Amino acid sequence: MGCRAGAGDGCVPGLAEREAEVRALERSFADLAAGRGGVVVVDAAPGRGNTALLRHARDLVPAAGFGLSSARGPDRGQDSRGRCFRDLFGPAADAV
Repeated sequence: MGCRAGAGDGCVPGLAEREAEVRALERSFADLAAGRGGVVVVDAAPGRGNTALLRHARDLVPAAGFGLSSARGPDRGQDSRGRCFRDLFGPAADAV
């Protein structure tokens, strides 16, 4: 049958075998829109579709009516303490 964008079944082209994670993201956005907060952690070995999953989340943001801030964490084994915080909060982060 294949993936159909917007089918609501968690099937997103380019995210084979990540349907459960796609549904979790979509539920999280629905919860947020309903006034319930939450946290989503995306963590898997390289090559498992982490970036594609985050791109899908980014694509959901405008339809949900939210703003978006993003930052990239360090590659494993690199030390860049506070980099994400500074990327997200800019000059305000330097005051902390």
